Order: sequence, then C-alpha cells, then structure tokens
Amino acid sequence: MIAQQRPGDGGDPGGGEMRRSWIDALVDSGTSRRIPWWVLIGGFWILEVLSVSAVKWWDGSLEVGQVFERTVDTFYGVAGLVAYGFLNQTARRSFDMFRPALAIADDEAHRYRDRLSTLSPRAAGLSGVVGAAVSLAALLSDETAVDLVTTSVASTIVIGFFLHVANGVVALSLLVHIVRQLRLVTQLHRLAAHITLFRPEPAHAFSRLTAVGGGVALVLVAYSILTDPTTLTNPVWATVAVAATVLAMAAFLLPLRAMQVRLRAEKRSLLDRSAMRVEAASADLHRLVDGASYASVAEVRWVLVALDEDQHRIKTASTWPWETSTLRGFTTALLAPIAIWFLTRVLGKTFGF
Repeated sequence: MIAQQRPGDGGDPGGGEMRRSWIDALVDSGTSRRIPWWVLIGGFWILEVLSVSAVKWWDGSLEVGQVFERTVDTFYGVAGLVAYGFLNQTARRSFDMFRPALAIADDEAHRYRDRLSTLSPRAAGLSGVVGAAVSLAALLSDETAVDLVTTSVASTIVIGFFLHVANGVVALSLLVHIVRQLRLVTQLHRLAAHITLFRPEPAHAFSRLTAVGGGVALVLVAYSILTDPTTLTNPVWATVAVAATVLAMAAFLLPLRAMQVRLRAEKRSLLDRSAMRVEAASADLHRLVDGASYASVAEVRWVLVALDEDQHRIKTASTWPWETSTLRGFTTALLAPIAIWFLTRVLGKTFGF
C-alpha cells in the first residue's frame, strides 16, 4: 500500500506541505467542491467560445448570435487541460499496478507517485512563460491573426489571449509534463526488482500511460487536419504534424524498451532452467532403460511430458510490455490522422466535397 502523504513527502525540502503548480490547482479545483474537473473545464470552454464570439458581436464584425469561426482554436487549450487531468489519473492507476515490482520504501514510492501525477511549480511557471512568449511571437508573425485581434481593444485582449497565448501556455506545460512522465517511467522500469513473465500486470502497467501520452499528440494532429486545411499544405504546419506523429510513436515505444528487455531476459532465464530440467529428466530416463528398470520409466515419461508443456508455455508467453487492447487503442489513434487526411484530401477531391 502507498503511504499517506505526510509533511515533507513529495520532495518538499522544508518539511511543509508541498506547493502545487498553477495547472494542478486549476485541474484539481473542483475536488474540494466535489465537482469533476472535466465539468469545470467544459464550462470554461463554453465561456471561451461565448467570450470570443461576444467581442466580435460588440465591435460589429459579426452578427449577434453567430459563432466566430476561429473559436475552433479554443479546443487546443481546453483539450490540453483535459489531457493533463486524464494523464494524471492514468499515471496514478499505472503506478499502483506497478508498485509490487518495486523494492522501495512506501515514502519513496509515494514521492514517485506524486511526481508522476503533478508538475512542479517551477516547471509549470517556466513552461507557461515560454509558451506565452512563443504564442505571442506566432501571433505577431501571422498577418491573418493580427487582423482578427486588432479590430478592437476587447478583440485584441480576448481573442489574442484565448486563442493564442492561453493555448500556448497550456500546450507547452502539457508537453513538459508528458516528457517528464516518460522519463520517470523509464527510471521506474530500471528500478523494478520483481518482474515475472507470468504475472504481466506490473510489466504492462505503464503502457497505458505512454499510450495516452502519445495519443494526446495524435488527437491534436487529427483535430488540426480536420479543422484547418492548411495543416497539410503549409510547410510549417505539415512539418509540425509529421514531427508530432513521430514523437507520439516514440513516446509510446521508447519508455517501454527497458521493460521489454527485462521480459526477454526473464524468458531466456526460464527457458534455460527448463532445458536443464529436461536434460536431467532425460538422463534419468536413459539410466533407467540402461538398467532395465522399466517399471519406473512411465513415471519419468510423465515428468518429461509435464516439462515439455511447461517449456511450451514459456516459449509462447509474450514479452511485449503492453496488453493487446492498449496496442490496439494506440494504433487506432495513430491511424486517425491518416484516415482524416484520406477522407478530406483524396475522397474530397474525387467526389467534390
């Protein structure tokens, strides 16, 4: 069992209660009120859409009641917060499944679990500043975007903030968190002391987390292709889409590499010990036959049959560090951008829609 948090746990050198980052505070803000975080974020998304459209109504560039078409871009920031919360839920469940494989004290285990499911205030702060700066630079370099946000002061503040700066702050914080989680998964796999071929739950535990981390990038790419045709025609965005797809595959596969190596080594060890037992049983059989002790031959024969079955069970045991359902889900997410591209570009041109 994981120990309950005590003062000083979670890496707080001062021994006091650990400080939370702004993104953890935002995602977890509904916990004390018993309101699911996804409900709060959904409400925030509706507020974003209404706010962005309202400023266009106010400055007269959009009729009242119409939704501003660029509100589709608010998805990125909201999706980032939803993904952050889901990643942390998955990280906690995955660590609890992996815990039996670790030969460490409960307080140390608690710290690892906490680091997997939170972002430090310093990392979140730096990520936010860099994300805001990058988003602001992208906004100022895009003439179309500048035209959208300069029709009024309110439009500049609301659209510029919600569609660009806020999205960049959340997106970069999410990316830093994913990279940090994957690094910790690799570290925890190396610390594993109890990995067995026939108890795969701990070995497969973190595949769910790495699949979600890679899947988040793929979902964002698929959404971009679906809502912005320039994703595949603009060289910059096309490069980003390809890079995100490659990084998603790496995020799923690379952190699990160490566990696959461990499982393969365990399989070789089991097969080697099984072969030694077969060799010993076979030598006993030969000795009995040579000594004309035929009454005991049947017993040794059944031993060899049992050893043969055991060897077959070892040979057919999987050394992949994931369950079939996890791999199937990630593959589906991987194919989604390709399917959307095919539907929108190939079939769209062929049938004229």
